[in-house]
Amino acid sequence: MGRSCRGVRQGEAPRAEAVLAAGEAESGCTVRLVSERYDDDPILAQVRMPVLDGDTPDTLAARVQAEERRLYPTVAAAFVREQLGG
Repeated sequence: MGRSCRGVRQGEAPRAEAVLAAGEAESGCTVRLVSERYDDDPILAQVRMPVLDGDTPDTLAARVQAEERRLYPTVAAAFVREQLGG
């Protein structure tokens, strides 16, 4: 397995529903550099956010997705700069 995306758009609402059902206090998104072993990958960046009173699977998923859209390009650009020696 090389560098790739994993778990992309399988649907954020089911994950958010699981977070809410478990009574978690926070959710968020993580950007990892994929390795051979699942969840043994180095974390490049992570954003945590509180689960808000009144969150639904759709509202929580939308907030997580907004952070993903902000975080992924930033991390990708920084990774490319590092790889190119800049």
